[in-house]
Amino acid sequence: LDKAAFKNDTIIPALLVNKDITSNLLKSLKGVLLQRPGLKRVVEDPDDENRKYILLDPHKISADGSLGESEQQILKSFGINPETVKYNMELTYDNFKTEEILKAVLPEGQEITTAFSRIGHIAHMNLRSHQLPYKHLIGRLWSGITV
Repeated sequence: LDKAAFKNDTIIPALLVNKDITSNLLKSLKGVLLQRPGLKRVVEDPDDENRKYILLDPHKISADGSLGESEQQILKSFGINPETVKYNMELTYDNFKTEEILKAVLPEGQEITTAFSRIGHIAHMNLRSHQLPYKHLIGRLWSGITV
């Protein structure tokens, strides 16, 4: 598996806010925050030590970068402009969920197995017959991420 193939630059919608209100704002915006393995939701602003970027989930923000009505109301209550900014970020293999990696490496149309049981250091997964040719790849992915 070529982990370097998962490396890509992407643009994430973000809010640029005063660092003093960051923790309160995180609690209020929990539903639209970026949730990726190995990534922080709050990033320092290199240009201003008093501000931070709060990274938002691009799948929960409209295509034009605008927030929903409830999120806009929350931002107004904090006195924050509800317009998002673009934050450039590099994603690597470690920032993808197991299901996303399997979907990327298995042939189109393959069902992705997500359930398994683990006892100590042994993981048990029931694969279907059409998944058997990929059992070693699936095993390496799951053992590298979960065990």
